[in-house]
Amino acid sequence: MTNMNLIENILESRSSLPKIDNSVALRSEAAEGGCGVIGIACSEKIAGRHLLQSLIQMRNRGNGKGGGIAAVGLVPEEFGVSRKILEEDYLLAVAYLDSTVRDEVETSSIHPTFEVDHVLQQPHIADYSTLGGLDVAPPEVVYYFVRVKPEVAEEFKSAHNMVDARR
Repeated sequence: MTNMNLIENILESRSSLPKIDNSVALRSEAAEGGCGVIGIACSEKIAGRHLLQSLIQMRNRGNGKGGGIAAVGLVPEEFGVSRKILEEDYLLAVAYLDSTVRDEVETSSIHPTFEVDHVLQQPHIADYSTLGGLDVAPPEVVYYFVRVKPEVAEEFKSAHNMVDARR
């Protein structure tokens, strides 16, 4: 399989994803900018609060391009995982606006697709109102250290004509 075929097959695999109707957006797509990603590289520990201003800028991701954080220097012990898990797994962070749906999300979307090696609920302060500037409680954030199940990867590659593609 050539790189060009693989690229075309990957793009085609996205055709079944729901389309975002940008015609109802309050601002044009150009006003929204591109993908929102924060990158951090530091030789000393930094508090999560230093991300807040950047995250505020990514608050409205209505253009469907997503947002996230790219970080280096994560410490396995701070997540309660081994170095191997930190290096080989994806860190899937889910922010639950409604914590009552966690079981449903795990059952329908996480466990069928991923081998889950570790789960960690992000610690948070008891009273968010002491932070100031927040109208509602922040979501509960749960970290899942995951690997795509081999059979899921194979099924996806087969369905999208990528059988010769590397894992």
